Amino acid sequence: GRSDRLTIHEVAEALYAADLGPDNKLTMIGLDACMMSMVEIGYEFRDLADYMLASVTSIPVAGWDYTPILENLTADPDMGPVELGTVVVDSYVEYYDMCSGAGFKGMNWAGLSLVDLSLVEDLAVGPDGEGGMNALAEELIPIVMSDEYRGYIAQAAQSLTPIILTYGQQFAFVDIGNLLAQLAEKIPELESIAADAMDLLKPAVLYVKYVENDNWGTMVDTCGLTVYFPMGYYYVYEDYGFETYEESEEAGALPYYGLDFAADTLWDEMILEFSMAYTA
Repeated sequence: GRSDRLTIHEVAEALYAADLGPDNKLTMIGLDACMMSMVEIGYEFRDLADYMLASVTSIPVAGWDYTPILENLTADPDMGPVELGTVVVDSYVEYYDMCSGAGFKGMNWAGLSLVDLSLVEDLAVGPDGEGGMNALAEELIPIVMSDEYRGYIAQAAQSLTPIILTYGQQFAFVDIGNLLAQLAEKIPELESIAADAMDLLKPAVLYVKYVENDNWGTMVDTCGLTVYFPMGYYYVYEDYGFETYEESEEAGALPYYGLDFAADTLWDEMILEFSMAYTA
């Protein structure tokens, strides 16, 4: 059987239980863990914090470099959250810059994003509840099974951010900027809606930085946020497959459910439609 694990939904529920919420937000939530800079995670925490620090790629075992973060905060305890977030990103990248190596060696994938959580809801569902990733999913659902576009969509969905240290589709985290650009290029009908989503994406990521080296520059091509897009239905996380506890229980699965992004958008419906068609 599958082992129990701490889900993003459970983390959010714990924070709400600690009396955090829209009227009592954290200023910053920092995620010193791998591959957390996803629109799904930002959306889950949108009413719990103003800003999020996270990485689209893996985090080395040593994690963040907390010494310069605390030194800067001690020297200037009144610094604003964006300034503090920039310090965290810069100090983290500097810490691993000495490991950049030559060519493709080293830790050229180490980096962080500073995300404005007040803008993630717009990216997810649009400023007026009509747009963003939800509108893109709505436009994709009727065409994901078509012979004309299925291959193009699969290509775009496999535009994984380079240097994500994973294998196979268990970690199918696609860079949103790359995904939108490829869909707009390959499918004319999506050009306008992808451009609208891109306009919502750019301001949501305030700062993103990755280790560079002299030979190759920055190895990670990222906008700073990813979205879940697996190829086959057997890879789809149960968080995406079930929106309620009852659905999870009825299927005999562990109670992994309740991602707000999956519940509030059509992205999960689109993924299931696509992944079953693609697998078939």
